[in-house]
Amino acid sequence: MFFPWTRSAAIVALVAISVMPNTSLLANEATGSSELAALNKQEIVDRLATLQLPVSVEANEQVLAQILQYITTGKKETEAILGRASIYFPVFEHQLRANGLPESLKYLPLIESALLPAIKSPVGATGMWQFMPSSARQFGLEIANGVDERMDPYRSTRAATKMLESLYNQFGDWSLVLAAYNSGAGKVSMAVRLAGSSNYWKVQEFLPKETQRYVPAFIAAAYVSKYYRQHNLQPNMAQALASDVRVLRIYRRISFGEIARVTGLPLATIGKLNPAFTQGIVPQSEAGYFIALPDENATSLLRQFLNSPEQKAIADSGKVFRTTYVVSKGDNLQQIAKLFQTTTEDLKKWNNLNHDDLEARQELVLYLPKSFLLNRA
Repeated sequence: MFFPWTRSAAIVALVAISVMPNTSLLANEATGSSELAALNKQEIVDRLATLQLPVSVEANEQVLAQILQYITTGKKETEAILGRASIYFPVFEHQLRANGLPESLKYLPLIESALLPAIKSPVGATGMWQFMPSSARQFGLEIANGVDERMDPYRSTRAATKMLESLYNQFGDWSLVLAAYNSGAGKVSMAVRLAGSSNYWKVQEFLPKETQRYVPAFIAAAYVSKYYRQHNLQPNMAQALASDVRVLRIYRRISFGEIARVTGLPLATIGKLNPAFTQGIVPQSEAGYFIALPDENATSLLRQFLNSPEQKAIADSGKVFRTTYVVSKGDNLQQIAKLFQTTTEDLKKWNNLNHDDLEARQELVLYLPKSFLLNRA
């Protein structure tokens, strides 16, 4: 899939690039805004050279045309995407780092889905990573019983890293991996044979038309994500849904209605943050499902409602104080346990964790001895 602009817009942008001199990449008429100053094409070319990406960056007409789309004809969409990125980039970065993949692959969902978790393509690809049902199940996502984990930002990101790793093991080149992610490994293998080369820019002409624009769009997305300020773009933070999203792992069955009653949140907010539960019910699960809530107050109220008698006894003992920790990218249980002078076993017990996997923005509760505060003072 290829978002968020049409093929006609891409052609218009490409024609604009081809006829513009180096002194002016942007024209005010293209944006309808007299506020946007014309930029020097060479400045953009120089900035492209600074990008640290796992693909070969070329400042060719395709890349420049995609950049032009992001900052002119697609300006509003770009600002909305940048707003959503504040919520989802930490999720992507955490999983990519945990699996030893380049963190800059976080730009891939920008061109796949514009960072819309519940988006569906006409052919059935769904979610930010645009999984088809067959590939989703192949990489461990559940699509049944009122759950479609393709729309779960956490589970779908974990599946996407597995898929990207598998493709890299096959092709050994990230440009070809991105092309295969878009059009399928079979088409890329055929294109490599026809080109007699594994250099993406030579293979490109043998790929489907949409895929030919895919790597240039990825480079352009990376560019705009880094240099949007230089183009007077403002992230639309209203698109982020909430400024302090936190995630809990839940094992018991609970409905959105119960969550709304306990937390006081509108059903619409719960639904927007958790589109994977298509019937508004979180099923019971030994592995657990992730529930995203907009702030600490909501997670605290839901956690109190879900706490086991053992956890309530610990909290009420008077011997400890309760605090929370929100997982950042790269965190693991061992690091967190060391930071708070406790054990991974206690962390897992306090949070009903049956494995060591953590997600970015996951909220952990800790019951620490009061002496911990004195030692830190």
